Amino acid sequence: MNGAHLHLILNHIPVIALPLALVFFVHSLRKGNESSRRMALSVLAIAAFSALPAFLTGEPAEEVVEHLPGVVESMIHAHEEAGEVAMVLSMITGVLALGGLFLERLSSGSPGPRLRLSRIAVVASSLMAVAALGITASRGGVIRHTEIRAAAEAASTPGDAPGDVGGDHDHDDD
Repeated sequence: MNGAHLHLILNHIPVIALPLALVFFVHSLRKGNESSRRMALSVLAIAAFSALPAFLTGEPAEEVVEHLPGVVESMIHAHEEAGEVAMVLSMITGVLALGGLFLERLSSGSPGPRLRLSRIAVVASSLMAVAALGITASRGGVIRHTEIRAAAEAASTPGDAPGDVGGDHDHDDD
């Protein structure tokens, strides 16, 4: 197993687990079941923190694929930048979920303003992390999957195609 293989195994965990954990948490809020809320927050924290190993295996994966035919450095860079944002948002979500779990354990009876705010923060940060993970996964997919690369290039604006890097364009007429 090399770095790319390990990265591919690990990066699917937060992409799948975090949205599922978010649905579980929202469902637990709607049902009003305290034990379900606590379990959902625990699962949400674990799912969020699973983004860290996925992020940390990115550099070894890059070393394996960067010189392969058809791999474009700007695509790797775009994936890496998105991965940094997704990892930070996921870590924030994990910390908020742990904080929410702590507040849930402290509360007795009806939720106070701190607990309500905590729940809102967990849902909001989870939504942002899920979106960032989706963008990261999409940008990672185009690195080696030529069958989706054409669609990604068609969706990008002129001058921002995945093969373009920071406006540095080679022109034969210079």
